[in-house]
Amino acid sequence: MPVGWWGVGMGAQRLPPNQSVKFAILPPERDQAWRIGVRFAPSGVLDKTARVETVWSSSVFTKSQQEIALAGSDATPLVQTEVTWHPDREFPYEFRLINKSAKTLYYGGYRETCVPPIYLNQKRHLGRWHDDGKADWSGRDFGFRQLHPGNSIVFSIPAQSLDSTWRIGLRLFRNGAPRAPEDAYRPLWWPELPQRGKTPNKIGAANGSQPVRSETNQPSSAAGSRR
Repeated sequence: MPVGWWGVGMGAQRLPPNQSVKFAILPPERDQAWRIGVRFAPSGVLDKTARVETVWSSSVFTKSQQEIALAGSDATPLVQTEVTWHPDREFPYEFRLINKSAKTLYYGGYRETCVPPIYLNQKRHLGRWHDDGKADWSGRDFGFRQLHPGNSIVFSIPAQSLDSTWRIGLRLFRNGAPRAPEDAYRPLWWPELPQRGKTPNKIGAANGSQPVRSETNQPSSAAGSRR
């Protein structure tokens, strides 16, 4: 695979005798065996005339993102999800997630009150759900937020697709410092919704959620992503 280039101000780094360097990397997105290599020149000069060598790590096998996503337990019994549609608003879909359990749950969020939590987005194509494997990142100062028993998250966003039906989801966590796949619950999904410009009908619930309701002349809530 291509050599990784990260950061700016790249230059040759010196590694003195009997010293070490430690760094973290992201694994491949699919389940496979892989290894990494680091290029070095014994002369300390990395140019066209240098005798460049590569040292390789031992082989590592990791799970795919899908396998990791399914490693957690189901949070459906812990929460209730609702969605309402307000055609008179700039961001017409309002999503609500209620913690109906006795546990404190955690989710990815931002310091800004006008930015929605980190949510997942999928589109339906040929009868299957598809996404780019990424969550929505709309704000800054990322951190895990607490969702105490009886409390709720409410945010509004526009329709997330111009040409197909779509749905959004959320990842909940057991704690505010997850370190293992088991620390994350499986994704929670709201009901399927129509493409932008279409009026939603009452759609069946997903994950124990309430069907879509249509409301007008309600006060606007925090605006979300414009994707």
